[in-house]
Amino acid sequence: MIRGRINHITTPPRARCVRIQVRFEKQVKPVDPETYDFPKPEWPITHGGEFRQTIILRHYGEVFDSADEYGEDDDPETVPLTIEMKSLLHCLPTPCYGEVVDWTDFSSLFDVYVPGNRSREVWVSMKLDDGEPVPFSSDFLYRIDLVTEESVTQLRSDKTFAEPEDAPNVVGYPYIITPDWPSRPPPEE
Repeated sequence: MIRGRINHITTPPRARCVRIQVRFEKQVKPVDPETYDFPKPEWPITHGGEFRQTIILRHYGEVFDSADEYGEDDDPETVPLTIEMKSLLHCLPTPCYGEVVDWTDFSSLFDVYVPGNRSREVWVSMKLDDGEPVPFSSDFLYRIDLVTEESVTQLRSDKTFAEPEDAPNVVGYPYIITPDWPSRPPPEE
């Protein structure tokens, strides 16, 4: 969880100084702080298995994929997120071979795992290539957003007082991830 603190320092005369603490509930674990590499957890066999580079999105509370049967294991065919890519560097004249100038949906290249059953995490990884893990390319930015239909998200909050079909939407997206963060500053929109 990313935590921030704002101290109100400049105040008009005769005003009170107010100390405000803000908690940011978005959390992304893009890299291992020791190696600046993505964590490599073992994926479940239903999603191809293997230890592979993974973006782990952690939410404030438990989440589930509403397209799956509630309470059952995650179905790899139902994907509650879209993953877009954009080239980190652009050549002139644009575009060069293999360059992706604008955000482009490449969700079909990724596996998404929503453990459910009281989990706060959603895992995102490149699909296996002939059974072998594929690393994230440092040539691209990755934007992860929610699949939404008629303002209802497929990824939903779990363990609320609502029935699963009426569960609240997950909020706080999109996430933009630079593969070798934090060695270079995040991109500006």
